[in-house]
Amino acid sequence: MGVIVNHSKFLFMYGRTVPRNLAYQDVRIPTSNLGNSFCAVNPKFISFVLDVSGGGAFQVVPLKRTGRIDCVYGRMNGHRGPVSDLKFNPFNDNVLASCSEDSTVKLWYLSDEHSCDPLIEEIHHLEGHRGKVVCAEWSPTVENLLVSGDIDSKILVWDVSVGVRIREIRVGKDAVCSLSFNWNCSLCAVTTKDQLLCIVDPRKEKIVASCVCHELRKSNKVIYLHGKLLLTTGFSRSCYQQIKIWNEENLDSPLTVIELDLSPGILFPFFDRDLNLIFISSKGHSRIMFYGITDSQPYIRYLNEYNSGRPVHGAVAMCKRGLRRDECEVFRIYQIHSDSDIVDPISFTVPRKTEGYCKDLYPETAAPTPSLTLKEWLSGIDRGPIMMLLNETGDMKTHKPVMFKTRFDQQTNDKAPKGRSVLVTSDRNNDLKFMFLNQMTRPDYRGIASDKRTETESVMGEESKILLSEVSSVEEADEKLEDTPSCQTAAVASVVGSPKLENGSELGISKRKKLFTLNGDNETGAMMKFDDFKQSWRETSRFAKRIWTAKSSYAKRENEEPCSLVKCSDIHGSPLLELRNPVEMKNFDISNKMDIQQSVMKAEIDNKTEKLNKRVRYLLNVVEKQAAELNDVKQRLTEIEKRLQQKEETIQCLRNEIRWRSARITQLEDELSAVVNTSEDEDVDNY
Repeated sequence: MGVIVNHSKFLFMYGRTVPRNLAYQDVRIPTSNLGNSFCAVNPKFISFVLDVSGGGAFQVVPLKRTGRIDCVYGRMNGHRGPVSDLKFNPFNDNVLASCSEDSTVKLWYLSDEHSCDPLIEEIHHLEGHRGKVVCAEWSPTVENLLVSGDIDSKILVWDVSVGVRIREIRVGKDAVCSLSFNWNCSLCAVTTKDQLLCIVDPRKEKIVASCVCHELRKSNKVIYLHGKLLLTTGFSRSCYQQIKIWNEENLDSPLTVIELDLSPGILFPFFDRDLNLIFISSKGHSRIMFYGITDSQPYIRYLNEYNSGRPVHGAVAMCKRGLRRDECEVFRIYQIHSDSDIVDPISFTVPRKTEGYCKDLYPETAAPTPSLTLKEWLSGIDRGPIMMLLNETGDMKTHKPVMFKTRFDQQTNDKAPKGRSVLVTSDRNNDLKFMFLNQMTRPDYRGIASDKRTETESVMGEESKILLSEVSSVEEADEKLEDTPSCQTAAVASVVGSPKLENGSELGISKRKKLFTLNGDNETGAMMKFDDFKQSWRETSRFAKRIWTAKSSYAKRENEEPCSLVKCSDIHGSPLLELRNPVEMKNFDISNKMDIQQSVMKAEIDNKTEKLNKRVRYLLNVVEKQAAELNDVKQRLTEIEKRLQQKEETIQCLRNEIRWRSARITQLEDELSAVVNTSEDEDVDNY
């Protein structure tokens, strides 16, 4: 990958600190000589290792919560030994990895709603190291891939989705100092405390190349640059700080060597892959140097430096998604000052004549979405990260933080032990959401009415067809009874629902029995009046109501002879028809018509009530959504008011300083004029 960035526009890049109230105060960082930064940051959170008795504690704070930090706020005592390193997942801002001197690596899920009680939950407890775990590094392209190194010079590769170790590599004889993946995650660079630089193929568990990178036995750092170039920081034999550029294909000699100061302070290098800039901070010093990287000699070019005025104990860099793009901020480093327990954000800005977003300062950068799954990577596929453009505004955090889920069976994942948690990547859901865009569009010729029918209405339609067929069969039976002078038993009605017989079996819709009972040999008709039975039928579906209304005239014929009526009673939970006294036939027509009218009116009222309830529910949902949006707007306005207030305070401070300086200038002018007058008087006297 060639370097096409013009570094001349970064010659006047400058750094600036924030006011003290916008820094993180009262942060107790351990004074260890491991050479780690003891800090991690992303667009949502910032995390610190805490100096407590016994160790094992770290603190997670939302990035916007500045000022004095309570020692209890967001604190987690998750390890039995001191925490040595913290790293945030590049694909999920809510997942943090911590490694400790208790030989373990742990994964944590951080909730967005942070309170005094830390909403931090453990996802995995990774065990496999025998010595103290010194450092850890996430893969920039592969999903759920984490690499950790210990003081026994052993590197372990983890599948953090199920918490399983998949590879193990030994790279030397002393502690691992730093880890760095190349552009497509095919190789991993490792430095050890015995001056070794190793290029490792983590999939094949072998060392591709190795060399002695620096002469002094101290903590060395390595980062992959563009293409096949690497940068290491360390010390010469005479304890001078060194920067070396290497080619991974030839580690016999470095391409470039730069010597800095005579100092024992460990160097912390940070690489901006988009702009090909190197930022180097030194432990115990107050300055930050930045260089430009080229693809030809001398490969590295000094640009400028920034002096914060306070010695640094550690440093960590913010990813591109967390920068203030409307202020032309191209890089941000969080420096840890051990003398004052302050974590100070330092912003590097390129001066421009016009204020606002500048496209040339923000080329394509790595997106928070993995380009490879772990299975694809293990099969030998190499692929660079997914790129995205940074807009002027917009929230560039991982937009959908998803909590881990627990698997209790081994059928879904052969590698997942029973009862372990499985990590879910949030942005992976987008592939499933928009998968239909890759499919060919198929025309739908169904009618509009059929599309609007719900599943309940379709079921009612099928049931109404069955009921109509049964009523028609009743009419046919009645016609036969009119022609027959004598009959003793016939079917008169059907049982609605799923009634039970005496033996406990149920009567389905398709197996309903028709139970009719008539009195006398000369009776030719059957009169039915469904009391409770009709009510149950009416409640079954609106189609049954229509059937009852249409077929109610069936009960009366002009030439019918008096016969018994039937009524319903419950036997074993099912309505059965029994004989009534023929005297009850007198008021049948009137009561039947009244019941029909009441049922129709009740059905209409129920339908209107149901529609009204649906409208009310819809309006309530709309009101709730608008209330939520109003709350969001209020919160944004509150934040804007706070920012305006802070800016007004800053402006007022500047005004006071200007007044003081102008008063001081006036005072000095008066003193100067007095001195001049005095000297003139003395000259006159002498003359």
